[in-house]
Amino acid sequence: MGQIDELWHYDGRRAVVTGSASGIGASVARQLTELGAEVIGLDIHPPAVKIGEFIPLDLSDPASIEGAATSIGGQVDALFNIAGVSSGIGDPLRVVTINFLGTRLFTEVLVHTMPRGSAIANVSSLAASGYRENADVTAGLLDTVTMAEGIEWCRRNPKAVADGGGYRLSKEAIILYGMANVAALGVKGTRINCTAPGVTDTPILDQLRTAYGPEFLDAFQTPLGRASEPSEQAAVLIFLNSKAAGYITGQVLWVDGGTIGETDLAGSVPRR
Repeated sequence: MGQIDELWHYDGRRAVVTGSASGIGASVARQLTELGAEVIGLDIHPPAVKIGEFIPLDLSDPASIEGAATSIGGQVDALFNIAGVSSGIGDPLRVVTINFLGTRLFTEVLVHTMPRGSAIANVSSLAASGYRENADVTAGLLDTVTMAEGIEWCRRNPKAVADGGGYRLSKEAIILYGMANVAALGVKGTRINCTAPGVTDTPILDQLRTAYGPEFLDAFQTPLGRASEPSEQAAVLIFLNSKAAGYITGQVLWVDGGTIGETDLAGSVPRR
């Protein structure tokens, strides 16, 4: 194996993937296996793809999170936090609990097992594109320490939670969480980044179609003219946790078919 191959491969590395039963998580688990990783997948339901080990995980339940982390045991070289739910479930508090509070707790329980050279890749969303403008509010959620404190903050701030069905808030919090912890993790030699997918053809997309109708998603047009495939999102996450991205940390990478770029330049750059 050449030097370039070594940067991309995961031989000898132990990777933990939440949300491994479907969508982006299943694609990540599959690609990691092909790249030589020892893959530990976590989800509510077992994955269809063959992986090294499966551990049940309910990110809304602190006891399940603690138990899953204990079951993992040993060193974790790469953590992929992919599990999540959409606003289509109709329960904003549950959305925030799973997408941010549970994910944060799971990360913090595992991070002490991560050696120098390890990396964390979280999944945000195109829906979080206003994370800078909303940071003053989201900071209140980040300032909580436990899941219970986070849930109580949500109950005291119903307007923030209701906006976007809890999804926008949860995904903005994921971005800011990485940025807020980049220095502390950096001292330990651990990197943390996240992707922000655009519309991707996963079970969550079906959930949104059911909740809001097909017209809701038809309104999202990208310069590439199509939705993303889960494998395309997975490849970027795997890059971020690979040695090839060894000097990248604290970043959010918009994997959105050019939507953010087109939006940022609209009206400010003459079209040719």
